[in-house]
Amino acid sequence: MHSRFRGNSFFFLILIFFGACSEEFTSRLDPLTNALGIASQVTVITDEDMWVGTVGDTFEYYFGAAYPILPQPEPLFDLRHFTPQDLAEDGLRKQLRTYVLLADLSKSDSPTTKLVVKDLGPAKVTKAREEEDYHMAVGYDRWARGQIVIYLFANSQEELMEQIGNRFPSMAKRINDFDEEKVVATVYLAGSSQKLNPLVEETYQMKMDIPNDYFLAIQEGKTIWLRKETDFLSSNILMTEVPYTSKDQFSKKGLKRLRDSLGLKYVSTSSEATFMRINDTDLPMVVTPKNLGGSFGVEARGIWEIENDFMGGPFLSYAVLAPDNSRVIFIDGFVHAPSKEKRKFMQRLEVIFKSINFPANQ
Repeated sequence: MHSRFRGNSFFFLILIFFGACSEEFTSRLDPLTNALGIASQVTVITDEDMWVGTVGDTFEYYFGAAYPILPQPEPLFDLRHFTPQDLAEDGLRKQLRTYVLLADLSKSDSPTTKLVVKDLGPAKVTKAREEEDYHMAVGYDRWARGQIVIYLFANSQEELMEQIGNRFPSMAKRINDFDEEKVVATVYLAGSSQKLNPLVEETYQMKMDIPNDYFLAIQEGKTIWLRKETDFLSSNILMTEVPYTSKDQFSKKGLKRLRDSLGLKYVSTSSEATFMRINDTDLPMVVTPKNLGGSFGVEARGIWEIENDFMGGPFLSYAVLAPDNSRVIFIDGFVHAPSKEKRKFMQRLEVIFKSINFPANQ
């Protein structure tokens, strides 16, 4: 059985939480406008000479690195740069969602250093100049509601470049966590499916919050295929369950075998002798451990293609050992969006998969 799919200074209230290396604060201006922008957009505030030099290169190296794994490269974050003067000249530039300020505190006459002194206060800047471990502060709602501002500072450009590298994982996670609420709101704009959620739970003894704009394409035994179709996007969630036999089922070879078997059986186009398969020739399939819903699992990322036709796209798969240790639940998300950037569609699938939980683990 196949299903065919189509391509398609003001008053500045500061709440300070002290830590060894960073601090957080929230500022509220009354009234505040809502911040503008979408997820994964980062605006960097720093002096022009810093941005066009090695500091900017270092920041772009980490934050502009490729998102894993897409058919055409897309960055982890879309970056733009403003100087403090740019902010002062146009108030709309202060209304964006996510900012990172990069300051070399050894340059007292630097406009960015002056901005950090203004926002954090002279005492905090003195602390940063004297304490080796204090290099970051995080503020919320600085110029608009629903805004995050990360201040990263050091006592030289070389030290600042080192801090960018050292703190990239935590900074990226903080930004992604901040963006998640916005992504969730987009995914569930039409609400949750009161029809599909019970079906998934009954089939796998697993809860997953399915958006209301997905529909049931196939239900065959323990296999369920859910789809969302628009004029420019086909977003798919294909699930099945198999008995647990060995840990080899969680290996790269085992995952590829299982996913390709589903593609061969269920996914084709209108052309003859077509089926979906993993393309690990052009890009590798990357497998990492990933607990899901409190149960052991692995995550696989890669690209798929249709054999004997011209279609393809990215996929994100999970193999999870059910709480009873007798079943492996396989959940695969894949998209087809010709001529469209695909990072945001994969992020939306990630949000759906994050909702997975097993009542038996509660």
